[in-house]
Amino acid sequence: MKKLFKGSTVLGIVCAAVLALAPSASASTLSAAGKTCQFVNETGRIVTSMSLYAGSDLVGTVAVCRDDSYNYWGYVGFREKLTASQWAQATLYRQRDGSSTTSVTCDSSGGNGKVMPNQRVCWTPKFTGLSSHYQFLAAGEMYSSHTGTQLAFDTTREFAR
Repeated sequence: MKKLFKGSTVLGIVCAAVLALAPSASASTLSAAGKTCQFVNETGRIVTSMSLYAGSDLVGTVAVCRDDSYNYWGYVGFREKLTASQWAQATLYRQRDGSSTTSVTCDSSGGNGKVMPNQRVCWTPKFTGLSSHYQFLAAGEMYSSHTGTQLAFDTTREFAR
């Protein structure tokens, strides 16, 4: 039987096929990979995050973020712009010494407003976390504006500092 390909040719074809099938990195996946998140025109470090799923589809990320001055905010970012029938919200919860004290959403003063159709991100106002007594948790959710059905929801699971 005649040999059709040399070993290096087969390896090249396999590598090309794997690269062609691999998902390309979008702006949203790059920011998650870089462990940064947005607040107006600045970026902060992701302290903790969780992927958001609509059924089995990965749709975005919810995160607790921190700047260099130890101010914290909640952030939700989606892989794609929301459709005309979707909206989303992030909520940041703050605890002091294990007791919940307050929460804010993207709609609170200082946030940029909930994620509306044709948008991808929102952030809450910042809370100070200078005292080691504070811990934070973020929740992200996406809804259908037609039915009011919750399409995706998750939290960062644990209060973090």
